[in-house]
Amino acid sequence: MDGKKELERCLAYIEENLDKDLTAKSIAVELGCSERSLYRLFDVIHMPIGEYIRKRRIENAAKAISTGKAITEIADQFGFLTVSGFNRAFKKSFHMSPTAYREQYLQMTAPFMVRRGPIKAVGYGIAPFEGKEWDPFDFALHWRGVNPDEVPPEVFARLAKKQKGEVGVWIDPEEESGSMTYFFGPIVDDFDYVPEGMLRLTIPGATFAVFTTVPVSILMDKYRFRGTVQASWRFIYSEWLLQNSEYEIAENKLDFEFFPADRGTKEGLSPVDLYIPVVKKKKGKKKQ
Repeated sequence: MDGKKELERCLAYIEENLDKDLTAKSIAVELGCSERSLYRLFDVIHMPIGEYIRKRRIENAAKAISTGKAITEIADQFGFLTVSGFNRAFKKSFHMSPTAYREQYLQMTAPFMVRRGPIKAVGYGIAPFEGKEWDPFDFALHWRGVNPDEVPPEVFARLAKKQKGEVGVWIDPEEESGSMTYFFGPIVDDFDYVPEGMLRLTIPGATFAVFTTVPVSILMDKYRFRGTVQASWRFIYSEWLLQNSEYEIAENKLDFEFFPADRGTKEGLSPVDLYIPVVKKKKGKKKQ
């Protein structure tokens, strides 16, 4: 049996029947294999079949939420017995309620375009899953001065003195090595001062589509803050770019998160701007 083809057939069947009562037994019968063989197929993607089905239902439910369909109707469509159960499952995946996600979507649908020259920044390179597992969003707290022990006061004073804000961006420090690092640090005017152990980064100038997230408190609700940003990136790359007839992603440029220093509210709420480098599509080029 060709395991790869069987897995692809299984995933396609699940995708077409997410609104039905799917069980390992019913799927095995449909595919003509044993439940044991089915479980072995999912060892390849390191996720139990039941968890995979729940994940795909929630992701498809998120797409349905963006259409304006009632939350109760969506919960029922994807097999949740109660709205409260659907809300819990959704929040576990997206760190926000379905209603908050819809609010986020409505605000995200209209980016503004801006041309920005090269942006200089100095900060940390955070390698994922090496030793201690870093949380990039903790570093936003560091540069707000919330965790001063993590950033020496003199470093903070010199680098963040003008409070232009910070950028977060995935980079390949060794260029084409394939080893990605999350860079996080404040925008600077020049590289006259680069503390030992920190990186300098120049984000190339480009025309950017700028999406602004719903303001969330990074201090009081870190998980919702992270979920908001992640949901925003997902919308941009899985929907906006695919459906946009005028713009496409610009090659050899960097997308990045901008954490503005001067747009927080007295309640501690702050938006994040997501910058996507774009170019206008050539005439006659069709949407994918």
